[in-house]
Amino acid sequence: MIVTPFGSLRIYSHADAESLAKYADNPKIAENLRDGFPHPYTRKNAIEFIDIAISKNPPTLFAIADSHEAIGGIGLMPKNDVHRLTAELGYWLGEPFWGRGVVTEAVQAIVTYGFEKLGLLRIFAEPYDSNPASCKVLEKAGFIFEGRLKNNVIKNGVIRDSMMYAITRNPPKKQ
Repeated sequence: MIVTPFGSLRIYSHADAESLAKYADNPKIAENLRDGFPHPYTRKNAIEFIDIAISKNPPTLFAIADSHEAIGGIGLMPKNDVHRLTAELGYWLGEPFWGRGVVTEAVQAIVTYGFEKLGLLRIFAEPYDSNPASCKVLEKAGFIFEGRLKNNVIKNGVIRDSMMYAITRNPPKKQ
């Protein structure tokens, strides 16, 4: 568990299925995520996702939780081969909790986890150009805007640009 000012980032459990389905079943959330995040989002979708999340070793997918329930999710998707010290960041939060700084704190916490526990050197995110709130979260969390990826994604039949943000840590010095 990673403690944050709002609550925690913690390993999912099957008890989270109801709250995940409740908060994730929102077209405003699905609109800003990849197609693998379905809408409508059902309890069955939540259970399938939780099964994947709890199978990760080391853990890379976490519930964003307040003191009562899971209210969102955040994760690192480690890359491989020559990009094995890099991970992509993804996150979402239930709409009742928007605008409170919850995601900024969660992003800062998972970046620390990624650098210190997973040994990553670079973490990046690619929010769509239609999601300025996510860009602002990344900037507040210390990410640097690296560029606009033109015509990079198709979401709900619309071609969109995505915005490349990244944060890096200094690599260890050679002995």
